[in-house]
Amino acid sequence: MRLLIGVVARAIVWICFAVIVGDAVVTLFHRGKPVLGVLAAIVFPATILIWPWTHDAFGWSLIVFFVIAVVAYPISTFVGGLRPIDGA
Repeated sequence: MRLLIGVVARAIVWICFAVIVGDAVVTLFHRGKPVLGVLAAIVFPATILIWPWTHDAFGWSLIVFFVIAVVAYPISTFVGGLRPIDGA
């Protein structure tokens, strides 16, 4: 059960991150700035931290997705027992 909680919470984190980065890429492409769209995808950690404060998606503030990810991540790590994302 603990592993299931961790996996679901981590999936929620990545889905929220994908919504934020996906919104950034699509919005920049629609505005005629494809280079910035590609850059937003490449430097996605910065996009995740900066983009939500200035944009909405699907009628929701992207800050909501950011906060959900920030809450779900420690749940996946401490409650679910998954290892932290460390880039290795």
